[in-house]
Amino acid sequence: MSERNRMGQDRQQDSSSGGDSRQNPPDSSGNSRGDSQRDSQGSSQGKSDQKEQKGRKLAEWISLGISVLLIAWIAGFLLFEAMQADGPHVLAEAKLLFDKMERKENTYILPMEVSNKGEHAIRSLRIQVTYDPPDGKEESRDVTLDYLGEGSTQEMYLYFQHDPKTLNVKADPQYYNLD
Repeated sequence: MSERNRMGQDRQQDSSSGGDSRQNPPDSSGNSRGDSQRDSQGSSQGKSDQKEQKGRKLAEWISLGISVLLIAWIAGFLLFEAMQADGPHVLAEAKLLFDKMERKENTYILPMEVSNKGEHAIRSLRIQVTYDPPDGKEESRDVTLDYLGEGSTQEMYLYFQHDPKTLNVKADPQYYNLD
């Protein structure tokens, strides 16, 4: 091989190794100084990576714990609500307000408070009002309330020819339709 070819090969080797044909002298451990610098940088970088991974793992565990608690709370709440479901049954209540009764000419006006204790609106609530007139034969009349919203109260007025306090008046809800 000619000298020229050999020089060309040497240049190619130098350029492939970064252009520096000088090598670092070995240190006491037998590694070249460049290798030990790279190792110390790599090991310090590895330590910071390990700390970062531990931090990530802790953050992941915290977020997992919070997520599990949140999902368990939502599931428990939904289960509780399902167990407390009101269903189609609504408790309607009719209460006679004797203390608010008034007399206008020959008529006694007795207020009646009607309450819907349920979570559904009701329509066509029929209330049976019974009373004992002075002649002794029990009588009744039906009162219908067109609409009563959920959890609401409405006041109605009943007319009597005699004092309702002496008539033993009772009001009982009979039936309703759901809205």
